[in-house]
Amino acid sequence: MRNPIRRISLLLAVALATMSCNSSQLRVDNLKTEYMENPSTLDTRHPRFSWVNHVTKTSARGQQQTAYQIGVASSLENLKAGKYDMWDSGQRSSGESHLVKYGGKELESGKDYYWRVRTWDREGKASAWSRPARWGMGLLEKSDWKATWIDSPQDDGGVPLFRKTFSLDKKVKQAKVFVCGLGFFELYLNGKRVFLKGTNRHDTDPVLGRAITTDIMLKDVLMMKQNNINTLRTSHYPNSPHMYAMLDHYGIYTVCEADLEDHADQSISEKPSWIPSFVDRIDRMVRLHRNRPSVIFWSLGNEAGGGANFGPCYDHALALDPTRPIHYEGNKDGKPFGGVKYSDFYSKMYPSMEWMHKNTSGLDKPMFLCEYSHAMGNAQGNLQEYWDVIESSDACIGACVWDWVDQAIYDPL
Repeated sequence: MRNPIRRISLLLAVALATMSCNSSQLRVDNLKTEYMENPSTLDTRHPRFSWVNHVTKTSARGQQQTAYQIGVASSLENLKAGKYDMWDSGQRSSGESHLVKYGGKELESGKDYYWRVRTWDREGKASAWSRPARWGMGLLEKSDWKATWIDSPQDDGGVPLFRKTFSLDKKVKQAKVFVCGLGFFELYLNGKRVFLKGTNRHDTDPVLGRAITTDIMLKDVLMMKQNNINTLRTSHYPNSPHMYAMLDHYGIYTVCEADLEDHADQSISEKPSWIPSFVDRIDRMVRLHRNRPSVIFWSLGNEAGGGANFGPCYDHALALDPTRPIHYEGNKDGKPFGGVKYSDFYSKMYPSMEWMHKNTSGLDKPMFLCEYSHAMGNAQGNLQEYWDVIESSDACIGACVWDWVDQAIYDPL
């Protein structure tokens, strides 16, 4: 008599092998909406979706997406049931998986929406649906804002604390608070001229390297305040949202710099094929941080060449945020300083005192020393002489020391 258990096992193995052959070799995850995972409030009517395809087998190297389908629903229940009542893209032949624009029904202020995606591989096999992702809409119309001013409860001559108490008589399932600080970007300091007395800063720690904690961020910000440093240049990439929250709270002027640097081959700044990559980094920076009150102007990057690709970068930053000026040091165009094109500032790194006397007054744009007084392992010479010139000039707005702390790590031995 044949062994029935062995026969069942053999049939099961054959079935599993058949299923494996018929399934896609792609797995989809890392879903983001406007560069963020499950953002709570977006101010765009056509958000953009991104995801990452993973190859499920090492033998399938070189496999790639050939099509996708996005489903968007007004509730998680509808999404899980496959009822895409907001948008069903259908199967679209495309290898695109980055910043795919929403194309469904009109989105409503203050509502949450849910989405997922699946992709097809080169053999035409569909992946499983991704895990659900969501995003929340901000308030899109002026009429959506229904609020009153929150007043200071007392006036004791100090900094007022603005507080409001809300009473609810039902159990809270979900709550959102939308804050509009009218006039929060306006600055009056006794009518006196403000100089940017700043520093450059990398994410670095002698023990943890680049993987810094919020405690380290807070220590940096507090030490800046204690030492009368009022400006931070985020060299050379946007910082963590935690860092910006501290900069907002403690009041540090922030030069928010894009992660755009190409030391090895600055000629790519002249190649049109690189424009999408350049502009993408500007887009990401401005969209993520334009509502930060600490950010006083944008920087398009660092030592990335002086090519024409920075023209579209400047235009895109200005279109996304017409309220802030834009800095870029890299384009000199024959001048003894940068910022000649694609910048609202002239800019210079590590000037001599002779240069300072010649190039900080009588200009048609402000002058910003984005790096000076190189302090890594050195004493900071000429600080008094630098500031004598800066404060007596009619164009120089300030300078940022290079840099906050040395990027060395402790010797593990």
